[in-house]
Amino acid sequence: MFIIGSEGAVSKEVENKIRSLNINVERIGGEDRYETAVKIAQKLGTTKEVFVATGLNYPDALSVSSVAAIKGHQLY
Repeated sequence: MFIIGSEGAVSKEVENKIRSLNINVERIGGEDRYETAVKIAQKLGTTKEVFVATGLNYPDALSVSSVAAIKGHQLY
């Protein structure tokens, strides 16, 4: 299981609760949403296509995220 975001986004308490259920957890998070996105991309590896959305207007990313997931693309 992955926790996406630093402790400011998803608390350590939540992480500890998940771990207490004997679930292995890996946190992927950075100083901000942009660094977190980079770390997610590094974890996922390379791809030939990506969708690009602004980090300043979340509906852009939200609206394309399901399409990107269906097509197996990374969203930045």
